[in-house]
Amino acid sequence: MRAWLPWRPADSMLDHMPSYDRIVYQWSEGAVPPPYHYEYAVTLARDGAGAIRLLPDYEQHRPPAMEAVFRVPAGSFGCLADALAEAMAIDRAAPPRDSDAPLGGSVERWELYAEGKAPILLTIYPLCAGLGLAALSETVRGLVPPEVWRRLFDERAAYWRAQGEPLPPEDT
Repeated sequence: MRAWLPWRPADSMLDHMPSYDRIVYQWSEGAVPPPYHYEYAVTLARDGAGAIRLLPDYEQHRPPAMEAVFRVPAGSFGCLADALAEAMAIDRAAPPRDSDAPLGGSVERWELYAEGKAPILLTIYPLCAGLGLAALSETVRGLVPPEVWRRLFDERAAYWRAQGEPLPPEDT
């Protein structure tokens, strides 16, 4: 099992990875009917700024965005950036196979920004992800304070109650 990368970086590229200024991690629930679908993006900056934006429904339904800002613990950004470079080197070792293509399931996207460079974009299908990038998803989610997650999921539940579609307890 390994992560799906939309490109296969050359060894020389991995040896000279840029120093990232900003990392954006996006997660989207699989193709499920409302009210079960939701998606979010976590943005982390080298200066310690963090932000999260959660959509409680498919974007085409134009739900309100639920947003929060937070601070990332000192040193966390640099450790994550270093781990991302290592994970990309690990995951590129396994070439993709057509039989690995996922059907449904959640999707993760990473956007890695370095000053003056085009962003590096990665898409991961957790059902067939490798140990490299997939393992870092929990790390990013863990950088968002628990009280922020609680508030956003409370807002998500309130949104669906207002729509007449209360969420089951395990989804709140």
